[in-house]
Parts: sequence; structure tokens; C-alpha cells
Amino acid sequence: MSTQLTGLELVGDIIREHYDLGEVQTPRPLEGTHQRRHRKMVVETSSGVFVAKTYKNDPITIDALYFQHHLSHHLEQNGLPVARIQPTRDGRTFVTLDTWCLELQEFIDGHCMFVNSTTLEISGSALGRFHQVCQGIPVPPRDTRKWRFSEVPRDIFERFYAMALQERNDAIVKGHYENLNLFLKQATEALDIDKRYAFETGLIHGDWHGGNLLFQGDQLKAIIDLEFAGDGCYLEDISYAV
Repeated sequence: MSTQLTGLELVGDIIREHYDLGEVQTPRPLEGTHQRRHRKMVVETSSGVFVAKTYKNDPITIDALYFQHHLSHHLEQNGLPVARIQPTRDGRTFVTLDTWCLELQEFIDGHCMFVNSTTLEISGSALGRFHQVCQGIPVPPRDTRKWRFSEVPRDIFERFYAMALQERNDAIVKGHYENLNLFLKQATEALDIDKRYAFETGLIHGDWHGGNLLFQGDQLKAIIDLEFAGDGCYLEDISYAV
């Protein structure tokens, strides 16, 4: 099949062709989200509201989608809330076209996590449960030593310190700087790349933060954005969460 992505109406036509959802309205862009890696759209249908996401059609992306959808189903089966993937008419989890793919997932009516003692406890418990239920399942290859956000750019830190001194050049500011500097030095030594094999690894979310946890009030409704999930250090998830 040869189809080019030319507009929202075309996406609607593809959905009507491949899904049994009754009447399908023309999709609209999903507000409040970036559209860098792929397009995200809201689709209203007779069967409910969904989020449509488009991806490039290449072997790496296809393999990643299969893994993400398998992981999403696994999490749901183990009691963790997710945005369910809507199957196509022929039972697949996404539509494959010539140069792009289309995925439909359940639209979650919620908001990003508001930080308070209750939501922090819920987030921590959910992350621990995520790590627990994912032990032993196959994971895509990922260099577990190359942790995201593990290196602090020293030049940026020094610029922040210089800006702080312009506002308040006293012993308190200098004391905070010395304490932070000592912490960064100790952290750099503890997380040296040659020592990272000492930390326990497994399947991690890879992007665990409040923007990827959808809440209704203080109730967690969905864990989203599994694109960075893979083999990694549990400490990476924990440190990014806090």
C-alpha cells in the first residue's frame, strides 16, 4: 500500500479503514504536548476517544513498537494502569504503511502529576511495582552504563554559581556552592563508568517523571511514554523520579 501522510483528514481515513470504531471524527492535534518525535492527535469516535500517534516505518521503530505494546499489556496484566493500545480490525497493535506507522491508544482524561506527599508515595510505589513485575522478561539491547542525565555539565554549574554571586556574594552562597561541589565530586567518583557494573540492572521505564504519570486528583490513571524502556540501571529510574 502506498500512502503519504498529507493531513489530519488522511489520518482519519486510515483509521476508518483499519479500525472498527464506528463514526470517526477528523483528528485534531493533541494540545500541550511536543510533536518532535512523532505526531500526536486526538480522535473522537463512536467507540470512545483515542490518541493517534505516527511513527517512521523502519526496522528499529517497528521492533520498538512491538516491545512497547508487549510491555504495556504486561503492565496492565500485573495491575499497573496504562493507556491501552487499540487493536486494528485484523488484531494488530498498529497500522503499517509505506513510510510510516499509526498507533491508537486509549485517551486518558487526566493531568500530569501534581507533587504532594500522596502522589509521591503513589509514584514511588508504582515505580517499585514496575521494576518488580518486569523482572525476567526479555528486554531490547541498551548500554546499561550509559545512563541518561548522569553527568552534570560543569560549565553550566559554574555559570549558575557566578549568577548567584551577582545577587548575593556572601558566606551562605559560597557554603552552598562548596557543599554542592563536594556532592558532585563524590557522585562522579561513585558513578564512574568503570564502577557502574556494580549496580543492579533490569528493565526500566527510562523516563519516569510527573509528565509521564497521568492522574485524576490523587489517583494514578496511567503510566505513559514507554519509548525509553529497556535494559538499564534501576538507580536511573529512581534518581530521575526524584
